[in-house]
Amino acid sequence: MTKRIGIDVGGVITDRVNNDGTDTNFRGDNFMKTSAVKGAFVLIKDLIERYGAQNVFIVSKCGLVIEDKTRRWLDGHNFYQFTGFNPDNLYFCRERADKAPIVQRLGITDFIDDREEVLGYMKGIVKRRYLFGPQTVAPEDPELIIVATMQEVREHLL
Repeated sequence: MTKRIGIDVGGVITDRVNNDGTDTNFRGDNFMKTSAVKGAFVLIKDLIERYGAQNVFIVSKCGLVIEDKTRRWLDGHNFYQFTGFNPDNLYFCRERADKAPIVQRLGITDFIDDREEVLGYMKGIVKRRYLFGPQTVAPEDPELIIVATMQEVREHLL
């Protein structure tokens, strides 16, 4: 069975750790200067080469303003050209819990997010749930796969 991979944006593709608390985050006017998580674009490119563009998705929770900024940021950073990501596989929702029905409808088998709460909504829907990034506390859900870096994600998915 082919893996179908879902990826969050904030904190997984865009670097929340190094940009939050600065003027280079999606809440301010300098959002185009927000940096990507180290290795995110290369990993997504490699996932697409391995599993096909039809099997890699972005599912992000945000409001309309951040959705617009996210679309502009992805386009402005040549995300689609570099990775081969299909823009039709970009999904947005307004509430964190709303990611789960989208993921279920798409048949996603693996999802990467930096929030345990979001991954909790996907329990029983997604086979493998990856909690990305540095964690300040141990997750409550022992089934989550902890991945601190894109290299660790790579080791699991490629």
